[in-house]
Amino acid sequence: MTTLRLTASSGRIRAIAEERAGVEIERGARHGSGGTVEVRGGSGGVVVRVPIGTELVIGSGSGAVELEGPCGPVRVTTRSGRVSIESCASLDARTVSGRVEVEHAAGGARVRTGHGRVHLAGVGGDAYVATVSGRVNIDHAAGPVRVNTVSGRIKVALDGAADARVDSVSGRVSIALPEGVHPEASLRSISGRCSCEPEEGNDCCITARSVSGALEVVSRP
Repeated sequence: MTTLRLTASSGRIRAIAEERAGVEIERGARHGSGGTVEVRGGSGGVVVRVPIGTELVIGSGSGAVELEGPCGPVRVTTRSGRVSIESCASLDARTVSGRVEVEHAAGGARVRTGHGRVHLAGVGGDAYVATVSGRVNIDHAAGPVRVNTVSGRIKVALDGAADARVDSVSGRVSIALPEGVHPEASLRSISGRCSCEPEEGNDCCITARSVSGALEVVSRP
């Protein structure tokens, strides 16, 4: 399937994945042919409609990135602006500042950001998040999960007996496991409380490290 590259120096980039045969450009100019097609936009941004499962490579200087419908693999690089994705096959997102919100990533998800909240509602594969500051929420993850942050609260919920590691300088860390999962837990905080609610075992490895901030492993229905 054709790879679609969307670029804009400023302005919103919006792609709608739907049942259709080809790409429709509502805003922006088309360049290239063959395996990779590029749509460029200026301050007015880019708006396109694409077939379901289209691979998207997106580059933005500033401005929001909005992806609707079931996209294929997605790679996003932006300096600033919110990134919002409804559904994708996999995700690699890198931003200097700005919120990243993903409803569903069928495969793995990798997010690197300097400043801004990261919310992954559902990840069907491995999840990796690295941020300097900002809250990190992962509502459902098949795992394994890795989170690195300097400051900001972290909440991770695993759907099964998957490994997770969280490293934070400051900020509360909460890792939730399904009832009946017995983890091998290693929790260390210099000046924060550490607690593990589930009975420990060897179903998975849960590791959390912090300089200051509470660390907890809890059970959920």
